Parts: sequence; C-alpha cells; structure tokens
Amino acid sequence: MAYREAEPLGGADPQSSSMACSELVAAAYRSSFFHPDRHAEHGVAVASARVGTAVGGDPAGGSFVASVIAALRHGRKVRLLKPDAVFPLQHVLEPLGGCLLLAERLVRHGPRYASAWNFGPNDGDIWSAADVVRHLAARFGIVDAGAADAPEEPLGHVSLRLDPAKARTELGWRPTWDVASALDKVADWVQAYENGADMRVFAIRQIRQYLRDSK
Repeated sequence: MAYREAEPLGGADPQSSSMACSELVAAAYRSSFFHPDRHAEHGVAVASARVGTAVGGDPAGGSFVASVIAALRHGRKVRLLKPDAVFPLQHVLEPLGGCLLLAERLVRHGPRYASAWNFGPNDGDIWSAADVVRHLAARFGIVDAGAADAPEEPLGHVSLRLDPAKARTELGWRPTWDVASALDKVADWVQAYENGADMRVFAIRQIRQYLRDSK
C-alpha cells in the first residue's frame, strides 16, 4: 500500500511515531495560526513534505545504504534485519528538487499549496533491502555479499511506500532517477571520495547531470 497525504497518521515504532508527530505539529500550527482561509490577513503559507528514504554521499556511514557500502568495501558480511522490507528509496536530489518547487509555489500562490506533500519514487520502482544489497555488491564487483537475517527483528514497517500522485498532478514533479541509477550515483560518489577527488566539484557535476536528466 502506498500512503497518500490524507491517510491517518500513526506508528508502532519510535521512528514512525516521531515522523507522524512532526506532521501533526505542522498541521496544528497551520490551522491555529496560519490557516489558508485567512491568508490575506497573515500572508503565511505553511506546508509539510514527506520524502522517501534519501541516499547520497555519506562518508560517515550513518544511513542504511552507507552502512551497506561500508560493509562491502571492508569485506564484511551484510546482515539485514528484514531482507524483504521495502522502502521508498530515492537519491537525495529528488526530494530536494520537490521541496524547492513546493517552496516556489508557496511564495507565488500561497494557500493553494499549504498542505502536506509526498515526494517519493514511483510505486513500480520500490526495492527490498536484499535487492539493494545485491545491486551494490554487483556494482562493486562482489560476488557474495552475505546478506542474511539478523537474529532479532525490532519493531518497524516491513513495507513503507509513499504515493507521489498529488505532487505529480498538482506540482508537475516526478522522479528523475530510478533506484538503480540512484544507487549507482551513490557508488560513484563513494569511489570519488575514496580516490581523493574534489567532492565539491564532483557534487556540482552530479547536480548538473540531474538537472539535465530532469528536462
């Protein structure tokens, strides 16, 4: 199931609950102080954005994809809590582009866009955790990544998808890079970083490539 902006908010685990709480706070703030119906009085338009699992250059290794890459690059076995878990993986430039577009519309048109928005991959482009490991292992030339279940399974969603139809129809936004391309761009970034490249120059080059591909 892909979650739309109007779906009930909630979550049984701390991460999901905290994200739902931030949405509720934003909605309450908008309704109480900057209601779209009174935009002519206060002149403020408040929106919130829900994004997919954004990936990009992360040498610290804090994210799932960065942790997988770190394990692969150091010859360690990759252990997955939920190999079949799926999530809306996307390159970080995708939601950034969506949020910038939304901000522009808020400035230009105010209350029309003062609501919640999803910026995620297309529903047909959702990968499992095991798929991600297999793709990255192949990308780095590793035959056996050793992906397997971890002994304990914590609370959390096994399937998490965002429906970006609203952003597609009302903002004209759509994903540019699919999951495979996003992971390849991250792998390119990691290899450039390890080779001592000027990462500012490299990042700008990737941004320009993204802008060209999005036309």
